[in-house]
Amino acid sequence: MTSRLARRPYDLRHAGISFWLSSGVAPAECARRAGHSLALLFHVYAKVLAQNEERSNRRIETATREWDDPIQDRPTPGILGDTDWAAAGHPRNRVRRK
Repeated sequence: MTSRLARRPYDLRHAGISFWLSSGVAPAECARRAGHSLALLFHVYAKVLAQNEERSNRRIETATREWDDPIQDRPTPGILGDTDWAAAGHPRNRVRRK
C-alpha cells in the first residue's frame, strides 16, 4: 500500500527541511541537521531560501523605517558611554554581585 502522505520516500524529509528554513533556522544549522553541505542545501532549497530573503528584506526595511522615525519616548543611544543606561532602563545599569 502506498502512502497518500508522500509520493516518494524523501518527500517528508524535504518538507521538514523546507519548514526549518522557512521558519528562520539558519541554513548552516539546517544543513548540519540534514547531513548536507551548505552548497547542496543552497542548490536543492534555493526557492525556499529566496522566499526567506524576501521576508528578511521586508524585516530590514521595517526596521530601517522605525530607526529613521524615532519614537519620542525611546532613548537615543550615544557614542560608547554617552547613553544614560539607567534612565533607558537597560540591564547594563545593573551591578553584578558575586
